[in-house]
Amino acid sequence: MIWDTLQIPSWLSFYPQSGIISGIPNAHNVGDTVVTLRVQDGVGAVVTQSYPLHVIHVNHPPEIHSQPPINVADGDLYWYEIHAFDSDTLFGDRLTYSIVEGPPWLNIESNRRIVSGQVSSSDRNDPSITLEVSDGTASARQSYTLSIKEKLKPVEVSWIGPGKNVSVVLTIPYKPLRFVWPSAAAIGVFFRLQIKGPELDTLFSEIQDTVVTYDSMRHIAPLASYDWIITTLDRSGNTMSVDTFSFRTSTIKFGRAQLYSQTPDDFFLEQNFPNPFNSVTTIVYGTPENAQGYFEIFDLLGRIVFRIGPAIVQPGYHYFEWDGRDNDGVQLASGSYICRLRLTSLKSGELVFTRTKRMTLLK
Repeated sequence: MIWDTLQIPSWLSFYPQSGIISGIPNAHNVGDTVVTLRVQDGVGAVVTQSYPLHVIHVNHPPEIHSQPPINVADGDLYWYEIHAFDSDTLFGDRLTYSIVEGPPWLNIESNRRIVSGQVSSSDRNDPSITLEVSDGTASARQSYTLSIKEKLKPVEVSWIGPGKNVSVVLTIPYKPLRFVWPSAAAIGVFFRLQIKGPELDTLFSEIQDTVVTYDSMRHIAPLASYDWIITTLDRSGNTMSVDTFSFRTSTIKFGRAQLYSQTPDDFFLEQNFPNPFNSVTTIVYGTPENAQGYFEIFDLLGRIVFRIGPAIVQPGYHYFEWDGRDNDGVQLASGSYICRLRLTSLKSGELVFTRTKRMTLLK
């Protein structure tokens, strides 16, 4: 026996080995259609069967897909937007929203999906709330308990680390700086952390954790002072307190054993430190690949007074200490000098990096 179909709607599937047709219609398939089947016996005899198929609409209840906020402070505005889905919108279903159970200060408009209200400061009980979404025939409900917290009072944040007016040791390779404060102070609040110092002003917003890691240590200068300003915000974004702390950085210490154990992401030349200097200054630079390097120092007339290179520079962090002398070992006069680093890629042979920094020698 050979089965096949002459007419079949798209939502039906036909299995010729067994002669079975099956499928599940959806709202787009509601209406009348015709199915026509044909069977052959292999020797020429054929029989067909045709019949009408009626797909009728069955109403489906709406579905609530959103989750409500379940915590609010007394005196604050509670706000919740309900997101619901109804597969029968093709048939004119319109959703309405209502509060079945809730505190008197909670409101909703029947044709809107926003639940809101100003929490009463006298309402110390955690109210039970039941919301209903209806298409006129079927409905869905969502029930939850709203936890009302006492409104937070201004708090003073005391740092665990780094503490107030401490000295932070800078190292090469760079190590991130971590800020930690008591977790008890962070219950139900947000923090904003601002870092301010020489050529630096960065902001961390909406911090909920009590640990912040700052890993852009290349922007932290040695022998400099920095302020760390922590602003505490309540749930509504209102400022509860502002606390300022500070620290001073040390000179940079070099982990010589680890100097080549890390590789920077890009080429760089740092400002020398200290600057101005009167005996020795340190210049930090780095490369992510093998390169041929030239290190040159010019006076303000453009004359080269000191030069190293060409030299092979391996990937990693490097530093050079200059004592203010020229290549002949003669002490140079006080004044401004320009240091320049040029790096040529050993892979491509092209100049990939050049940078200058101005230094001041005092005698």
